Amino acid sequence: MQNSTLKINWTAGIALAACLVAVGCKRDSVTSYEIPKENYTPRVAAIPMGGEGADAMGAPKIRWQTPKGWNEKAASNMRVASFEIPGEDGKSADVGIIPLPSTADMESGTISMWLEDLGLPPANATKPEEVDAAGLKARLYDFTSTEPKFQDKFKKRILAAILPRQGQMWFVKMAGEESVVGRERETFIAFLKTLSFEAAPQIAGGGGGAKTNWKAPEGWQEVNAGPMLKAKFVAGEAEITVSTAGGELSANVNRWRGQFGLAPASDVDIEKDVKTIALADGTKAFAVDLTGTNPKTKRPGRLYGLIVPRGGETWFYKMTGESAAVGAQTNQLAEFAATAH
Repeated sequence: MQNSTLKINWTAGIALAACLVAVGCKRDSVTSYEIPKENYTPRVAAIPMGGEGADAMGAPKIRWQTPKGWNEKAASNMRVASFEIPGEDGKSADVGIIPLPSTADMESGTISMWLEDLGLPPANATKPEEVDAAGLKARLYDFTSTEPKFQDKFKKRILAAILPRQGQMWFVKMAGEESVVGRERETFIAFLKTLSFEAAPQIAGGGGGAKTNWKAPEGWQEVNAGPMLKAKFVAGEAEITVSTAGGELSANVNRWRGQFGLAPASDVDIEKDVKTIALADGTKAFAVDLTGTNPKTKRPGRLYGLIVPRGGETWFYKMTGESAAVGAQTNQLAEFAATAH
């Protein structure tokens, strides 16, 4: 299986995809894969809410049934469900579901990355097909490379549904060798129809939930975070926010890039540009440093952020402001992130 996107759980692989129905259709026998006994029991998973402050709300749950022949894999703090579909001669496809914050450029930026991954020009971004998913309408995209992009031997195909729901954008994506994806297309569409959400109780209180343990650096002033953040501070001309979110590294970095007026970056460029650092408590963090247009001031600005997987969650510490003001606080942000969890 070939995947190119870097995920926040730091294994190589993209997959914005999967939670759904068992469809009985014949599969070719493949001895190189171990397929568990089919289980048609509806599955349920809590959703890692995306976006700044999404965890101010009770997280919904999603249910699915595993289609016949789909090998379910362990979910991660990025994916709510993950599957591998075997084919002959080493061919395969991968399916997964990831909810991300709904922003103006999220869908177009993601499609651009898919086309780039397949070696296709932007003109291939054709009008999507409308399909049913979780009782709602989703947009289904279907792209196939013209050159060998899967294991450098086969054409690669991406079949993906995008489902907007309550401030979230759900990406249900199958990616893999062309013939395997083609074989599973109708199963995938039937899988979408069986998605269902369970409402979760609202959590009382604001500010994205009470802090558990942090110590603000000297000179930082805590201000009202509102319902969409864990916390918010100002340090001179710099603004610092704390939030938790789900989603792949590339999607979240491109979300920040979009906020600063920057075009989406490819997975390869993101992997090169994101730096790995160690916090004072030994936790691994991923540092993102961007310059562009500050959306609040409409002037040139800088965004410096730390993405920290910790305790089954991914924490985001984002600092924005004029370049010098942000640069003066980068060390303090790292010190703060070591205590804020």
